[in-house]
Amino acid sequence: MKELYIIFESYEDLFRVQQRYFLSNFINQGMILFSKSSTKKSLTFVSEDCREFDTLLGINRQCTRVDISDFNSKIYFPYFLDTDFFVKNYKLFFQGVVSLIQESDYWDLDTEHKRYLIEELLCTVADQHTDGVSHGYLSFYSNYLYYLSQLRAIADKKSYQKIKKRIEFVSDLDRGHFKEELVTFPKLSKNLGMVNKELVKNVEKLDLRQLPSPYDFFKNSKVHLEYSEFHTNVFSNPLLLKRYSDIHFVSYRIIMGFFFKVLPLLGISLNERNHILYLFVRHVEEYFNVDWKKQINESIKWEECNVNPKR
Repeated sequence: MKELYIIFESYEDLFRVQQRYFLSNFINQGMILFSKSSTKKSLTFVSEDCREFDTLLGINRQCTRVDISDFNSKIYFPYFLDTDFFVKNYKLFFQGVVSLIQESDYWDLDTEHKRYLIEELLCTVADQHTDGVSHGYLSFYSNYLYYLSQLRAIADKKSYQKIKKRIEFVSDLDRGHFKEELVTFPKLSKNLGMVNKELVKNVEKLDLRQLPSPYDFFKNSKVHLEYSEFHTNVFSNPLLLKRYSDIHFVSYRIIMGFFFKVLPLLGISLNERNHILYLFVRHVEEYFNVDWKKQINESIKWEECNVNPKR
């Protein structure tokens, strides 16, 4: 398995190749678009066969550098012990994403409808949680709140409030969107279900020590953070810590990691990502008429039943 690292002469050249990749059939020929750097004007691909590379770049190769090396998944996802096992599962996930991008004409959508499509992709991932979207969304809520805690720790108060306001902005179009059905994508959902089963069944191919432990949550940050009420409650509860250490939840976390990996390839910045997470949380809570406290208490009750089952 090879890794192809390409630096382009301009961002426009990079974007043309990026679009060509998604609009064509390169994923089914074994070529995975793996990462993107706008600042370095670079794309990274993973492929078994480099012969399709010339077809992707086109006749006029507008790139300044091409490096080919052996691909090692541990560099990017250190908890995968087997590169082939990683590629097999990541490719399944990515095939579903590429199919969705093609079917939706993603690159022709306006900004708002791109966000809604990403939210629907997110909803499909959240549905892989053992207890469905109404509980799976909490992991994305956690991610969003943790980002705010990090931002508060490193930014001045004015900058923090400005970014937070932008992330939590809700338009009239968004409010209308909250009233619509939550959408999941069948093909992607099917592929994610296959990935989920593979991860749970082949836990020996994972080094779970490389994943941040929920028991060490308050020790993970290198800077002092002011934690949200959500995080303080969740990661201080032994029943929830046990729940979040289960292999099914670990598998769900890994799939979430796949999702976050693909967002820059779809032109989603870190602040945009957290804006979409915020919109998704609002949508789920309005749709199901729930909030995080209600859902967390439900999870605790389920765990209490497991610890003290009725005889």
